[in-house]
Amino acid sequence: MLPSPSRYFLGHHLQAHGLYEMQHNGTLHEFIRKCSPDLILMLRLYEVELGNTSTDEIIGQLFITFRTNYVATEYSLETELQSFRHLCFAYDSN
Repeated sequence: MLPSPSRYFLGHHLQAHGLYEMQHNGTLHEFIRKCSPDLILMLRLYEVELGNTSTDEIIGQLFITFRTNYVATEYSLETELQSFRHLCFAYDSN
């Protein structure tokens, strides 16, 4: 788990690069919650060496990939739930 200063830094960093908007806070929370120790290390290195472009790009790409997969998973789960609700409703109607 990321320490609070690193979480704050990550949120603002991604927002400054147009990769994150405040209304999508759940995506960032899940990204941080599932953060690997390697990402935490990269983030700390980036904080120390401000301007390390390769680390910046890696963090951005990891978040973009995570966000794409997270939204797709979230959408598919919601679609499955809606299908299930329709089945239950159809069954109750009979």
